[in-house]
Amino acid sequence: MLEAPQQCPACHGELRAVRLQCERCGTAVEGSFSLGLRALGPDDQAFARAFLLARGNLRALERSFGLSYAALRGRLDGLVRSLRDDPEDPDGDEVATPPVVDPVDEVLRALEAGELAPDEAARRLREVGGARR
Repeated sequence: MLEAPQQCPACHGELRAVRLQCERCGTAVEGSFSLGLRALGPDDQAFARAFLLARGNLRALERSFGLSYAALRGRLDGLVRSLRDDPEDPDGDEVATPPVVDPVDEVLRALEAGELAPDEAARRLREVGGARR
């Protein structure tokens, strides 16, 4: 079976499935169907697969992809936006649960982004370490 193209060969617009046919009996259904994860490009499909196989553990993906936590988080956020029915709607079909933010991850993210000086990051990490005991 051939892999479905991702974009229109003429204008590079998004392709949608309009006909599905049963391989066994030939019954066909016509309409406008979302391709779901198949609508993602090959790189994004590979990332989504790796994310699922890692059970959502971005730390494990850091090692396999050689990217920072912040870069992986950005890539995951991009996937979420591309899978929403309306990518322009920030609330979309997202589950309304507050994100769990590890204070150590937050300090390291801020340090990596240049938002914190190293001495301030060290002080905050000491505070977080004391609070965990």
